[in-house]
Amino acid sequence: MPYEQPTRSQHAVHIQASMHMASKHPFLSLIVSLQGLTEEQVKDKGMSFEVYTSTFTPLKATLAAGGLPDNIIQKGFAKMLVELGTGRLLGIHMVGEDAPEIVQGYALALKLGVTKQQLDSVVGVHPTAAEELVGMKGPARVVKAEENKDKKQQQSQAEPPMGSAQKAR
Repeated sequence: MPYEQPTRSQHAVHIQASMHMASKHPFLSLIVSLQGLTEEQVKDKGMSFEVYTSTFTPLKATLAAGGLPDNIIQKGFAKMLVELGTGRLLGIHMVGEDAPEIVQGYALALKLGVTKQQLDSVVGVHPTAAEELVGMKGPARVVKAEENKDKKQQQSQAEPPMGSAQKAR
């Protein structure tokens, strides 16, 4: 049987089907560093907490750019999880250049149970992205333990128990 060139519509359908089955894991050159608990881990522990975030352009990138337009790769992101009531640091997460070295420096603070207030009383290392973690103002959001329980109950009620679909057959 000779090979027949697919029509444009056949080719488009093949590409759509292939894209549907393709893995959707982007390969990015992001540098990510996490220390302490993630939001999901804090929720699983049933704790109330505040989430502080900061999106920033490191000063050294600003100086190096010399007035060029912002470049998304030069941006950084920092997130801090703080226990509601006690102010104790639960997790520090950062995306951007030098993130592993910066976040590693906060590992001891997390291990010793430092509070956000204590961290805010320290002068940040200037000019570095590390200073973004010192003095973050106002939480971006507050997650209460009751909300976590309610969401888990709703999810467990919405999902049938394992094996129930097989019994119905």
